[in-house]
Amino acid sequence: MRQIKLHFACASIIFLILMSCVTMTNAETVAIWLFDEGKGEKITDFEGRGHEGEIKDGFKWVDGKFGKGLYLDSSGYVEIPHHDDFNFDEKMTIMIWAKLDDITPQDFVGMPRKEGEYVLAAHKLGGKMEMTMWVNNGGWVGQIPDGGVGPSLDFGEWHHYATTYDGDTCRVYVDGEEIGDKKVGGAVSKGADILRLSNSCCDGRFMEGTLDEFIMAKDVFSEELIQEYMNKGVEMYLSVGPAGKLSITWGRLKTKG
Repeated sequence: MRQIKLHFACASIIFLILMSCVTMTNAETVAIWLFDEGKGEKITDFEGRGHEGEIKDGFKWVDGKFGKGLYLDSSGYVEIPHHDDFNFDEKMTIMIWAKLDDITPQDFVGMPRKEGEYVLAAHKLGGKMEMTMWVNNGGWVGQIPDGGVGPSLDFGEWHHYATTYDGDTCRVYVDGEEIGDKKVGGAVSKGADILRLSNSCCDGRFMEGTLDEFIMAKDVFSEELIQEYMNKGVEMYLSVGPAGKLSITWGRLKTKG
């Protein structure tokens, strides 16, 4: 009887691990950029959909939050060609690790920005900054949250930024905690503009600082799942299970819904 209970307990643990893997890979991710290249002028889509980004002007490879990261100076930026994967209807999640040193020459910078559709925008407030989101559903709705609602952040520090939209409400997260929301309602507008990190619009809105682990999904991540990514990094999902015996690649257990 004791042996049967032991086998049952082991089976239950394995089942829970497998279910955890399915849950964590269930998200409809459309692109993941790890910034682990460490050289060259391209960033590769870890999701495997071919969404390669081109790095332009001033940049260098540095240590990131997980592995390597991409440092952009006041002229550097990343362009990712348009694809329908980057057009969202009523489900969206964007996440990125960033260490911003400055925003120049204007007070906002897109991280990312897709013109006429959406922008996760860092906003300079004197010697500090706040994170905001703007969604276009036929007209721009923002800033989300309202100015001064979210935390005032110091430059030169790593922070994890995330935003979700569920067709009704847009929410913004900093370091895994929701900082505010706003009702938007309806589908996000669609266009064919380039997706940009820095140099985001309006004669040049640039950042100075380092980027890491940029993820986009046609899904609504829970606060708990956002915290999982923030704390452990994407590559934690590469190898899971007892003694590493169960190995998966991101998306292999993805459930399309």
